[in-house]
Amino acid sequence: MSYWIKLFSDGTQEKGTDTNIARGKASWSKGRLTSMIGAALKFGGRSVTLQGQGPYWQKDTFIASENTLERIARQIGKKIHQEDIGWARLRDRGRNVFTIVIDKERHPLSTLQVEPHHIESYLVATISNLGVVKLTVEKNFHV
Repeated sequence: MSYWIKLFSDGTQEKGTDTNIARGKASWSKGRLTSMIGAALKFGGRSVTLQGQGPYWQKDTFIASENTLERIARQIGKKIHQEDIGWARLRDRGRNVFTIVIDKERHPLSTLQVEPHHIESYLVATISNLGVVKLTVEKNFHV
């Protein structure tokens, strides 16, 4: 089952499973958005966690096929701040679970350089329905 989890500074969390989202019992935008310190996303057999100062946003990508919509990717993003400048990489925690780490020096597994001109953009983790995880910086992610 796919889901997102919002992590808050008071130690609480809010989880949105596909089932609860479809039933109208969970919504990223209608739920709590303040005091988030992290977010996790599970989709395509992979899990990714982002942590640090927000705000955070989550969205899905769909394609239309034969009168239905098919979800092809899910994304979580975190607004980039000064402390996020460095090299982003996926730290493999095993069992298809990854945490996004920002290193100040380039690490051999670094995939993306986060630069000062990226401040106010979003660091985005995209998981495809095939389980491919990609990191990008996107200016208009929260729109």
